[in-house]
Amino acid sequence: MIAITCGVVVVAALIYMALPPKACDLTQVSQRNLYNYYGLTSVDNPLLDENAEQMGSINSKCHLFYDHLHLFPPGNLASSKSVIIQADCGAGKTQIRQCILSRLPPDSHILIEIFGRYINNYLDHFVRNINIPSEHPYEKIQKYWTKEDFLQVMLTEIASRFIDEQYFPILKSKRAGISLETRKQAASLLCFYSAKDSSTLCKMINSLLHEETGCFPRDCSIPCKSDALIPGASEMFVALSEKHRKVKVKLHTAATDASLRVLLAMHMKTSFSPIPVLERSYRDQLALLINFLRALQINISVVVDSLDESEFFFDKHDTNFTTLQTFVNSMTNDDILTLGLGNTGGGIEMSSACVFYIFIPRKPTASIKIPWTRPDKIPIINLKWDELQLINYADYVFDYLRSKSYGQCKPLPDICSLLGGRNLCIDTMKQLRHPRDFHIFFKVLAEHMGAVCTQRNPPFNANQEDLKSVLDETKLRVLKE
Repeated sequence: MIAITCGVVVVAALIYMALPPKACDLTQVSQRNLYNYYGLTSVDNPLLDENAEQMGSINSKCHLFYDHLHLFPPGNLASSKSVIIQADCGAGKTQIRQCILSRLPPDSHILIEIFGRYINNYLDHFVRNINIPSEHPYEKIQKYWTKEDFLQVMLTEIASRFIDEQYFPILKSKRAGISLETRKQAASLLCFYSAKDSSTLCKMINSLLHEETGCFPRDCSIPCKSDALIPGASEMFVALSEKHRKVKVKLHTAATDASLRVLLAMHMKTSFSPIPVLERSYRDQLALLINFLRALQINISVVVDSLDESEFFFDKHDTNFTTLQTFVNSMTNDDILTLGLGNTGGGIEMSSACVFYIFIPRKPTASIKIPWTRPDKIPIINLKWDELQLINYADYVFDYLRSKSYGQCKPLPDICSLLGGRNLCIDTMKQLRHPRDFHIFFKVLAEHMGAVCTQRNPPFNANQEDLKSVLDETKLRVLKE
């Protein structure tokens, strides 16, 4: 009896396993879904992501763009060389940026992210510090923003990120290999450009200059919490404040005053004047700080992206994108980018401790020029897509989806099988500009084929009439993007 029962169970199980998945039953309208049919409903599907910054998605882990475009080393290594990438909105700049970020080292590394929302803060401070009320903000940037202002941004960002207790152990273990004079110069710059808690700054300066500050765990000679000016130091404080007002990308705040007081206390304790260091060019100041961090074996990555999100670069009166061009000039000139080559010249030697990843939007109504003159050293990549590249990209995505599909009625075919064969596929892809267009197109295709799938054999393969309808709807949705 038990044997018979077991046999019945086995037979029932085999029959159940032999039954087609529920997704194959297209007689029910609710089942007419391309994603269900190919077993993609529970898969991380990059074609459905609203943006490339979605955490944990296959896009953010860059198993698609990173390997497909061959712009960077294979595997999980970050590029050690600077690069400038120019592309249309939707061509994949943000995905490539996410690929880079996912591969940057987590330790002994400073990441400077100058994205649209961040640069807006600096530009806003800059505009407010240019005291010409009659001029519009975009006019102020066009007329007065220069590479010196971008250098100020970098100096501020480096100081803000390095002044952190996570770097104290590195500082303590490596400081003996750096001359006291260099440490004093670096300390002056850190104080001057700091925009953070002055208490952490003060502890760092005490540790950095321990030979002269006599800093012990419970007794730091430079007072970290004193709000009063040291007697006889008023003139120096005024001089430092005046110099700081030339940094137009920062507002003069209480945090700034507190940091300058730490610098003043350092001067009074060590007799080292910060003025000569601060009178150097901003480029030389930045080179000094990069060189100092290199000696601590701390590298810097500068990522500039999402400029097309800045409210300052796309004013309705600035139809030629002159403000955007002004900003691009300020960061892609030879003076700044040579800092990413290692040897900066002028007696300052360093390895390539600073790497630039710069993404520049390309606009159909204006040609954005890049003044960098050594593309053999730092390449300028003009990211474009043709129909064959888009087909290849789609098949990369499909390969991934196929490998993750579950409970499908049939395996997902290649893209051209869904789009009516090679000729129709190529003609269709010619009408799409880049991956973002393809993502929109594929969503529309899935919706459309769900409505007509029972009239097609195989059910989700499109014909010429389908593709015309899908492309028309895609163009309408692209206009709304």
